[in-house]
Amino acid sequence: VAAVLAIGLVLVLLGCFRKATPEERIEKFVQKHSKEYGSTVFRDAVDGKPLVLLLYGCKVYRLEATSETVTKQEVVKPGFLLWPTGCTGQKVWRDGEDIFAERRSLEFGAGGGNASGGSYRSRNGIDWEKWTKTRWLPVAEAQR
Repeated sequence: VAAVLAIGLVLVLLGCFRKATPEERIEKFVQKHSKEYGSTVFRDAVDGKPLVLLLYGCKVYRLEATSETVTKQEVVKPGFLLWPTGCTGQKVWRDGEDIFAERRSLEFGAGGGNASGGSYRSRNGIDWEKWTKTRWLPVAEAQR
């Protein structure tokens, strides 16, 4: 009986020290942040690898994880406006090979008439383009 209890105790202790997998870390991160107001989580696969995007505050973040930590890389953010802004809408979806994100924000102050946002697309969740009324341009070029 003592041997069985000892083995059980060792197994419980080993379970306590097991490192979380990258997938478990991302899931915990997503659950924590999906409770925040206005966040949206997008999950899919690109070239057989999992892709997790988090939309929060009109910004798009790509989440990556190791067994140690989760990193949140900002891949789409609002262009510069002089006054503080509030996010009035955001969404992300997949259509064929492209992943699309749409965001809208409104500038506070100065009459509140200045809006920022737009439509964005990516094939891999890393490199993004913005629609500029006539064509798609890389985000860095479109938001100069």
